[in-house]
Amino acid sequence: MNYIHYILLLLLRSIVLMLPFHTAQKFGRQFGSFIYHYIPVRQELVLNNLRPAFPEKKKEELSRIALLNYQSIFATFFEAFWIKRITEKKVREIITIPDSELKTMDEIVRRGKGLIVLSGHITSWEFIAMSVGLLSNHPLQIIIKKQHNPYVDRMMNSLRTKFNNTVVDMDRAPREIIKRLREGGTVAMLADQSGPEEGLFVDYFGRPTSTHVGPAVFALRTGAPMMMVYAIRIEDGTFDVWFE
Repeated sequence: MNYIHYILLLLLRSIVLMLPFHTAQKFGRQFGSFIYHYIPVRQELVLNNLRPAFPEKKKEELSRIALLNYQSIFATFFEAFWIKRITEKKVREIITIPDSELKTMDEIVRRGKGLIVLSGHITSWEFIAMSVGLLSNHPLQIIIKKQHNPYVDRMMNSLRTKFNNTVVDMDRAPREIIKRLREGGTVAMLADQSGPEEGLFVDYFGRPTSTHVGPAVFALRTGAPMMMVYAIRIEDGTFDVWFE
């Protein structure tokens, strides 16, 4: 069954790769709309999460936000597929990182304490990780969670490592992270999903939610600073990337 799913994914990817980048983005949004309206996978879960988060909003507005979420996530998937075709020249056309942001990152890395880059599942996280490592000239060691499907896992890791970034499976990440940071390297991780029961609980949209303490622990143990990286998808299909 894993192989069948993989073949179907390859067929979809082959269609995406035949399209220009911005056309692929539009196709992704249309595909997301189709899934939302006709194959409503997890739709009720999405709406159940939106209702307590935005109790002041009416049903129609919540449905619109949910639809936009589906459009965004499938545009993100198709953008990730397109990494196979991307060139450095195309990355520089699509991604804008202010020189001041890159200079700040460079200064931090040169201190020799390493750098922890944090982000979340916001816009095109795979595409942004690839771009930040390339445009900053500081390749990222990306902490990943292994996919259940081994064929898809290998495909995704080949995309993630296209421009000198490396990947480390979460199961063996702690030792690798400490080693990389003590060598002055840059480690990237997504830490926005719900954490374990022993995590630090915070109020999130009115709900007690577990957060991951790992990034803070690594920073305290190594002295490495943490930097948030996030991207805004502009209407023309390009991205503005910011560091904090």
